[in-house]
Amino acid sequence: MKQMLFLTLSACAVALALDLPVARAQTCPSPLPSCSTSSGTTLAQVTGNYVCTSVAVDNTNTVSGSLVVLTFNGAGTGTLTSANNSNASGSTFEDFSAPAAITYCVNTDGTGYVFPTSGCPLAGVFDNAVSTVFQEGRLIDTTEGNAEAIVCNHQ
Repeated sequence: MKQMLFLTLSACAVALALDLPVARAQTCPSPLPSCSTSSGTTLAQVTGNYVCTSVAVDNTNTVSGSLVVLTFNGAGTGTLTSANNSNASGSTFEDFSAPAAITYCVNTDGTGYVFPTSGCPLAGVFDNAVSTVFQEGRLIDTTEGNAEAIVCNHQ
């Protein structure tokens, strides 16, 4: 876990050091990605609450961190809520958002996608199954011009 966080923070530092161009449009992949071997069995392996830490650098080189709670129902739908430190004015902390609907798919190899109702899909891999429920997940934002890594643990 510490190594993953170190690598994530290192990647963000490299992105900042390169001072990548600022005026890129934020767009989602087209066509949207999809799972090829998702089934009721694989969906059920991602179920319950996952608490996640997110570190992101957007297309303006703004770094933010978030605490994310993903709740999966084991059947391809769920909710996402987050608290972050990227408030544009006033206090830098923004309290937890209202839960937003998501859908998801999971392939037989543990790879898959989380589709928020707004924004681009999150590509991910789930692993470390205990009693047929994946205990860990690692996600990345597919939005062009963003670098976001999300590390999750089943609760």
